[in-house]
Amino acid sequence: MKKFKSIRHLVALGVVLALMLSASAVVYAETGTVTVTGGTLAVTPANITNLTGVTLDGTDQTSTSASGGNSWAAEDPTGTGNGWNLTITSTDFGINEVQQVYTDAASGNLTLTYSGETTGSILYNADASAVETALEALTNITDVTVTGEGTSGTPWVVTFVDPGKQNIAEMTGTDVDLSAEAVITISTTTQGRTINISAADQEFKIQLLDANITVTSGNTKPTSSVTSLTVIPETGSTLKFLSAAVDTGMGDYAINPNFELEVISETYAGTYTATFTVAIVSAP
Repeated sequence: MKKFKSIRHLVALGVVLALMLSASAVVYAETGTVTVTGGTLAVTPANITNLTGVTLDGTDQTSTSASGGNSWAAEDPTGTGNGWNLTITSTDFGINEVQQVYTDAASGNLTLTYSGETTGSILYNADASAVETALEALTNITDVTVTGEGTSGTPWVVTFVDPGKQNIAEMTGTDVDLSAEAVITISTTTQGRTINISAADQEFKIQLLDANITVTSGNTKPTSSVTSLTVIPETGSTLKFLSAAVDTGMGDYAINPNFELEVISETYAGTYTATFTVAIVSAP
C-alpha cells in the first residue's frame, strides 16, 4: 500500500437518533466513517454538509462538518421534570487489514502461515469457508472473513477482523503437494491502520451550539455542554454534551451537532470506521 504524504480526510457520520428518556439509560450505537484519500478526493457524506476545504501540503489535516449539519433528536415523553442528559463516547477510527491469496495449481494442497503459526492443509480450490475455518483454527487469529475461490481471477480475499485495524505481517504460503511448478501468490491490498482519537494530533471532537438546539414541542430546551469543539473520549469514558435541568426539557427537541477530526499526514489511504455511542440518562 502506497503511503501518501499529502492526504485529505472526510468525515461521513450517518446519524439520525431518536432518544427516548426512561428510568434507565438507553444506549444507541451508531457508526461513523472517515475516508482518507491521496490526490484525487471523493466522498459522499451522509448528514454532513459543507465540509471545509483542505490544502494538500503534506501537513496534518483537519476537516470539520458544517455547524448544525447533523439532525438528531432527543425526547422526554415522561414529563417527570426530573431532568436528563446525553453522553457520547467513541471507539478509535480504524481499517482492517486485507490480504489476497491465489495459486495457479491444478491440484494438491497448500498451507498458510500467519505470525509463526501454520494452518492445516488447504485444498488448492477450497471454498472460502474452508479457508476461513483453517485460519480461525490458529491461536493467534480470532476472526477473519474470506471470499473468493483462490484463483488469479478470483483470489481468496482475507479480511482480518480480529486481530484487525493494525499493520499485520503478510501471510506466507507453503506448497504441500501442489501440481508441478505451481506458484502461491500473497499480497496486501489494504494496510490495516488505526486513527487513535485520544492522541493529541488525531482528536475527534463534537460541538453543539445552543442556537442549534430547538424546541419541537414542550417547555424550556436543554443546554449544551460543548459550545466549543470538545474532545470525544474513547470507549470506557463518556462526555456529557447536553443536559436538561429539573423542570426543563419536557418534550421533543432537535439537536444539530457538528464534528471535527484531525488526521496526521502520514495516514494511509482507506476508509476508516468507528462506532460512537450516545446514551440518555435520567438526571441533569
